[in-house]
Amino acid sequence: MNITRKKKIGLGLLVLLIIAGGIYGYIRYQQQSQPSVPTETYTVTRRTITSHVTATGTISPLEFVEVSSKITARLQDVLVHENDIVKKGQIIARLDDSDYRAKRDQAQIKVRQTGEVYQRALTLYRHGAGAKQAVDTAKAEYDAARSALTEAQADLNETIIRASMDGVVVGAPKSVGTLISQGNGAGTVIMRLANTTQKQIIAKIDETDIGHIKPGQMATFTVDAYPNKTFTARVQKIAQTDTNNTWDRDNTDRASTNTPVIYYEVTLLVTDPDTILRLGMTARVAITTSLLPDVLTLPLAALQTDASGSYVTRIMPDGRHTRVPVTTGLSSDKYIEIRNGLKEGDVVSLSYAAAAPSMDDEPLVI
Repeated sequence: MNITRKKKIGLGLLVLLIIAGGIYGYIRYQQQSQPSVPTETYTVTRRTITSHVTATGTISPLEFVEVSSKITARLQDVLVHENDIVKKGQIIARLDDSDYRAKRDQAQIKVRQTGEVYQRALTLYRHGAGAKQAVDTAKAEYDAARSALTEAQADLNETIIRASMDGVVVGAPKSVGTLISQGNGAGTVIMRLANTTQKQIIAKIDETDIGHIKPGQMATFTVDAYPNKTFTARVQKIAQTDTNNTWDRDNTDRASTNTPVIYYEVTLLVTDPDTILRLGMTARVAITTSLLPDVLTLPLAALQTDASGSYVTRIMPDGRHTRVPVTTGLSSDKYIEIRNGLKEGDVVSLSYAAAAPSMDDEPLVI
């Protein structure tokens, strides 16, 4: 009875061992049958490396004016339309001049009348028949009338609206019959003119990057309308204060308790020889902040770091993998400058999964 039981137990153990061995063998077979993944490598070469600051901005005209009036009157004629090209000095609109013409005519009559009075008083005085005070009074009235005529004529001239620059009418002008109020501040804008041959980009740069931006730096940009075309621009000026004036304690924008993101406006002059860019387009800008020609470089994927600094895994001619400390410099979005530790032609691993090297920099055989 005990012998039979022992045989059954032994037989069961044997079956389990056979099954376990089969599973192990199958796993080993699968592992060995899968092709090994080769280590991706890179040969150290020289190239020109650039760093950029990226931002978005809006294309706007370099020159832009809002046409308004120095007098108040109703718009009588609009002689141009949206997108019309105008020349400096061209008549583009007229205001109702009836009241101003009447005032000018009255002023002319007043000048003629006071002039006659002044001449009579002067003649009498020269012949000894008049008083000096009468001459002075008549002359003062005559001078005042002449001054009023000059002002009335100037107001009448203002009823003719002329273009102050060469450009294009952007947006629709005001309609005929609109009451145009005077003022260089809050006056009614009759129309807007822009020089579309000279454009600029107003880009917002984060405060962490603004220190790298300098006037004269070159930039490239793209717009959605021409996805396969790259345009160029040049940094013209950099704002001295941020877009929200967060330095101003009285600024109402600071009422929020949240820390604002600080941006500075950077103006770039656009090169558009074909005049195909339109006002208002969104531009994705890359400003070149540094450029180093003919320097040793590596892809960023080759660089690794730990507590002791930056290093790469160099592949020796005999296939050994060795950890090599490196000194880095300028970096772009893909590459980084190698200032020390490698030479041109060295081969390094791009694999992030390379075996961890020893801390004593001894060769690692993989």
